[in-house]
Amino acid sequence: MCFVVHRRFTEEIFAALISVIFIIEAITAVVKLYTEPPPGSPDDQSAAFLGTMLCFGTYGLAMQLRSIKVRFFLFPYSFYFRTGN
Repeated sequence: MCFVVHRRFTEEIFAALISVIFIIEAITAVVKLYTEPPPGSPDDQSAAFLGTMLCFGTYGLAMQLRSIKVRFFLFPYSFYFRTGN
């Protein structure tokens, strides 16, 4: 029993650590757009704004798709998918 709890706790810590690393890398990339604009861009502010909107759009889409997993929109038919009938 103790090993099961310890193993699950360790998995949760590693999952949180990986998530934090990805979030920090994404925020660093957006900040870098404002401090060091990409070479060859005609307007520095428009490229940074587009990168910021892309970041927020991706986050919004991920939150919407996460909520689909939680909803029970296929609940009446889920019994058939689980049993294979």
